[in-house]
Amino acid sequence: MIQRIQTVYMFLGVLVTAAIFLVPIASFGTADGEMFQYKLMNFDSVFDLGLKQQQLITPVITNWLTGLLLLVNIFLYKNRKLQKRILMIIVVINLATLGSSFYVADQIERLSTIASQATYQIGIYLPLVNMVLLVLANNAIRKDDKLVKSADRLR
Repeated sequence: MIQRIQTVYMFLGVLVTAAIFLVPIASFGTADGEMFQYKLMNFDSVFDLGLKQQQLITPVITNWLTGLLLLVNIFLYKNRKLQKRILMIIVVINLATLGSSFYVADQIERLSTIASQATYQIGIYLPLVNMVLLVLANNAIRKDDKLVKSADRLR
């Protein structure tokens, strides 16, 4: 059913995925003494620094895919086995989001116009929060599956 606890965890995961687009991932000091913030959807200022589009689009695509799969997975409550498989796929995609965000922040840090090291902001840690929510949802699905199987044995 849709009112189960795993649905709450997955919906919170969708909200966290959406929040990743809004919060900064890393901050840098430029040679001019200004502060530069890297956000997932802030393409224009990063293009001015000289990064390629392929490097910037990977964390965006993986984050969109995570949110979309989580939203679809909420409505697969009748097929718990498929739900668990999709959750494992989402975990891998979420790891790709985390890794590609670190990679882009590292590439920005190596540019000649950046004078200071990256100061990681809350946006880099949100995929980890999402990971915890995915593990909690998986555990809840497993408990639900175990409960249904035990009820089937009693019939």
